[in-house]
Order: sequence, then structure tokens, then C-alpha cells
Amino acid sequence: MDELWLRPPRNPAEMRGSDVLDKLFKIVIDFLKHLF
Repeated sequence: MDELWLRPPRNPAEMRGSDVLDKLFKIVIDFLKHLF
């Protein structure tokens, strides 16, 4: 699962739209990792 976040950034045009979603997703994943 970790390699998903270590992959190189996507093209800038795509990053702009999903940057917030990616950050929220990382927070959720980290939170779940602490629980289990």
C-alpha cells in the first residue's frame, strides 16, 4: 500500500484537481494504519 504514495507525482494538470483528495486520502490511510 505504501508504494502508492511513493510513486512520482502525476502530471500537473491532473494534480491540481485531485491534490486535496490525495491529501485527505493520505490522512485517512494513516489514521487506519494507527488503528490496526
